[in-house]
Amino acid sequence: MLAPAWFVTEKPNPQARLRLLCFPHAGGGVRAYRGWGAEQPDWLEISVAVLPGRDRLLGVPPRRSVDELVPVLVASLEPFFRQGPFAVFGHSVGALVGFEVCRALSAEGFSTPQALVVCGRRAPQLPGPEGTIHDRPDVEVLDLLRWYGDVPGRTLPHSVWSKLFLPALRADLALEDTYRHRSDAPLGLPLMAYAGDQDPSVTEAELRAWGSQTAAQFRARTLSGGHFFVQETPGVLQRVTDDLAEVVKHLL
Repeated sequence: MLAPAWFVTEKPNPQARLRLLCFPHAGGGVRAYRGWGAEQPDWLEISVAVLPGRDRLLGVPPRRSVDELVPVLVASLEPFFRQGPFAVFGHSVGALVGFEVCRALSAEGFSTPQALVVCGRRAPQLPGPEGTIHDRPDVEVLDLLRWYGDVPGRTLPHSVWSKLFLPALRADLALEDTYRHRSDAPLGLPLMAYAGDQDPSVTEAELRAWGSQTAAQFRARTLSGGHFFVQETPGVLQRVTDDLAEVVKHLL
């Protein structure tokens, strides 16, 4: 039975030496990485996770916790194990999801990624803000998104926005709100952490704290932009692929 989550590849590249699996920000979907396929170097193939409750899985109930979502994702990754080396990329809540996917792959003895790239989120062992957001009124959720710098579907009527975007967004926020870090051995893979220099949600110290989550190479970079610098700042993919090429050069 096909797992209720899989990946979309904008520009398939059967000759790729490495596949980059991308997880979007809260409420995000394939559009979060639109255009990356056209910019990918010839040694890379980029695929984006389609999560329940959005895109072509709009009618599938979204998962509301790491414990619900990660096993589904691990099951959906099996085809990539047969295609060769891969790396994981996650932005904001997607960074948390990507991190936990890497942990699950390692714990269950599956093929492990060549690298983990995280963006726009504090290290998982650090406490988050007090209180929750996923269960607050629509207006407060919208205010939070404006604070981060983006409101998906903001040009749509509120009734349409609420129907299309809010259920998946609230589920992802619940995943963030209910997350409790479990101490474990550091990952044995290179880890790269990025943040925008105007991102109000993560400080440089919180970004660098990701370093304790790997026993291998670690690199932290601050790039120009806010929380959504991944989508808004030119040249981000080039920076990421340059760094990936360096840490996986034995594959290229």
